[in-house]
Amino acid sequence: MELNSREVAILIWIVFFLAFSHVKARQKGLSLGFLNVVKAFFKKDIIKVLVIALAWIVLCLLVMAQVGLWRGENVKVTVWWFLGFAFIRIFNLNDKELLNEESYLISYLKAVFALSVIISFIAGAFTLPLYLELFLVPLIFLFSAVEVFAKHNSDYKPAQKVAHWLIVLIAFIYIIYSLVKITSSPNEFFLWVKFFDLLVPVLLSITFIPYMMLLRTYVAYENVFRRIGFWMQDDKLFKYLKFKAIMRFDFDIQTLQSWKESLEFKKTNIVTKKDVDASIDEAIKLKIMDFIRVPVPKEKGWNPFEAKDFLKSHGLPCDQYRPIYQGWGADSKPLKFKIGSVSSIDYLVSGCEESATNLKIKLFVCKEDDESLYDESFSHICAELVYVAATEVYEELVNKIVSLEDMNVLLGCWEFSMKHESFKNGSYSGYERFFEIKIIEN
Repeated sequence: MELNSREVAILIWIVFFLAFSHVKARQKGLSLGFLNVVKAFFKKDIIKVLVIALAWIVLCLLVMAQVGLWRGENVKVTVWWFLGFAFIRIFNLNDKELLNEESYLISYLKAVFALSVIISFIAGAFTLPLYLELFLVPLIFLFSAVEVFAKHNSDYKPAQKVAHWLIVLIAFIYIIYSLVKITSSPNEFFLWVKFFDLLVPVLLSITFIPYMMLLRTYVAYENVFRRIGFWMQDDKLFKYLKFKAIMRFDFDIQTLQSWKESLEFKKTNIVTKKDVDASIDEAIKLKIMDFIRVPVPKEKGWNPFEAKDFLKSHGLPCDQYRPIYQGWGADSKPLKFKIGSVSSIDYLVSGCEESATNLKIKLFVCKEDDESLYDESFSHICAELVYVAATEVYEELVNKIVSLEDMNVLLGCWEFSMKHESFKNGSYSGYERFFEIKIIEN
């Protein structure tokens, strides 16, 4: 199994990084800490996950070999597939992918069938000289790390774009070099190309989906049970809770997560098996209500599962509508427009089990930020909420909303209010704006 210059460069940098980390740790008296980091990787749970993954892969390879889709010559590409795809996917499960099965499958299949698979295959036909590979390989890893980090942190979105285009630029260099070599020696290229070297990674990635779905489910349950275990002291009740959750929720991770969040608000009331059963029944009932979405009379409010998504297109989707400390409710994550800023816009929905009766948008602005940017966005989002939630009075209110003046208006069965409050805490100052739509109780 002969290594090309790129593979040699990768191995050299891995060895250098490990040696450098160990030496720096020893110089700072942290050698034990470095060893502990290494040992942490070999924890029982991690080893178990990797061993099961390898067993699954070997089983798939045996089946593929039996039908002629894998041969001994494909060992190298299989190893690189595991290190470059499977290993990363195993340790890159994030909260969004855990909650949304469709989102996870889409992102997984995009990674499998992305154009980059074919591009990297062509570009890998001819590697650059070792000294150039030694220069470019760490840059690719660095920019890739920045892109992955920024992807999961909305404050660093611009850095993600820069890192992405730098990776594209390096890939372009590889592609140009490969095309030049293909043009000058086409026979060498077509002799090098092996159909299975492209087919094997794709087939392995597809056959790896069942394992990843099971791992996704396992990780989700582990996270939920770990959180509940922090406050549930009764071991017998905790074992019963885990058994009932697995039996009732099965592979429905989204409902499992919603159930966990609702338990956080009423954990003092979960003291018996009946309480556990009732909480699970309630979570499943909410799932059915979300699926069916029964219309709510205008004078009673809005369907809560529709109301929580009124501003989804503006980056303000709410989490699951559920019991809270007082009544029922859901809220969005803060929407920010500037990296590192504390200024934000929030959307909150509250009411009772059957209907949402209160919709609220909150703007928090620090004086150091661009007030006009936030005020303009706030007025636009408030106008959109009125258009969606109370369309028939939109024309009457839109000018008042755009002016951002304090108001309290009764129209039909709704009460619309907007207010402005300034604050100052030492050198820290700013203001808040609130816009609210409430159902007028008869």
